[in-house]
Amino acid sequence: MRWVADGLIFFICSEEMHWNLLDIFVVAIGCMEVVTETLVLAGSDVGLAMTNFSVVRMIRVLRVVRIARVIRVLKAFRELRLMVASIVSSARNLLWVILVLCVMLYVFGISFTSAVTMELESLPKDADGTADLKMYFGSLSSSVLTLYSSMSGGEDWLVYYRVLGRLPWPYQILYLFFVTFAVFAVVNVVTGVFVDTAIEKNQSDKELAVQEELRNKRLRMNWIRDVFSELDSSGDGTVTQQEFESQLNHEAVIAYFNTLKLDVSDAKTLFRLLDSDGSDGVNIDEFVSGCYRLSGEATTLHTQVMQMDVKVIMNKMQDVLEILEEMRTRRRGSGSRPSQRDSLPAIINLRATR
Repeated sequence: MRWVADGLIFFICSEEMHWNLLDIFVVAIGCMEVVTETLVLAGSDVGLAMTNFSVVRMIRVLRVVRIARVIRVLKAFRELRLMVASIVSSARNLLWVILVLCVMLYVFGISFTSAVTMELESLPKDADGTADLKMYFGSLSSSVLTLYSSMSGGEDWLVYYRVLGRLPWPYQILYLFFVTFAVFAVVNVVTGVFVDTAIEKNQSDKELAVQEELRNKRLRMNWIRDVFSELDSSGDGTVTQQEFESQLNHEAVIAYFNTLKLDVSDAKTLFRLLDSDGSDGVNIDEFVSGCYRLSGEATTLHTQVMQMDVKVIMNKMQDVLEILEEMRTRRRGSGSRPSQRDSLPAIINLRATR
């Protein structure tokens, strides 16, 4: 039906091409099952053979993957989306981590394996402690597994340290260095890399960024309404200038404004900015819109708008100066007081009609 409605080109080349191909695959599997059931009911040997093809039934589970669409939209799955996206984006880092661990474990494993091999050759086979040395460090693979276990929590590192007590003391120091380097350096660096990847994924995800911005906006609006409730001591839904200035003496109100990053040192100026209609009273709508407009730091857009306004004012001032200079020139030429026709408003109107 979607093929007929959208057309073949849009069905295959759209952004949801992968989902459309999955739908085709699932429908094909469903058709195969219908054919199989029909053949089984007819008593065909081919149908009985196809019923044993359990992979066909397992592939139908792929339809559940479409639930991911719901996860993209619902707000309740925001943390789940972030976790899954972070895990997927960390796959490349995981490959490098595995490579670093393999090199490190290989180097230290060769050192301990060679030392244990030489020690076992000089000791009797039934000597005390040789069985543990051979089990944990007798080969390169067992040494690598032992070192990985000691750094990942599979076994306490002190157990292996005591096993290495039969070796010369420099190897015990080398083992302590390995544990210290692996636990305090490698593990922490790897953790930091994965955390940094998760943060970058959270910041680069557009949908997550939009949801975070909307959530911050709702929190800011709730803070502004709380501030208005504190200021409206009379409870009539309007804050007068007297109420505004009197409530600014309370530390809780000042803390609210500081949360919104609003400077309350000049209460009169702030109230005039909030009172957009000049009615000497600010209602909830004016207060919310005004505080939201004034809160935060100045952005590049605000700076550019201010520069544009200043440029317009400078151009108008230049026009006024030119008009005044023209009026003075006319008065000097006539040697008398300027008439009503040569007044400043008349000249401005004359310039406007040109």
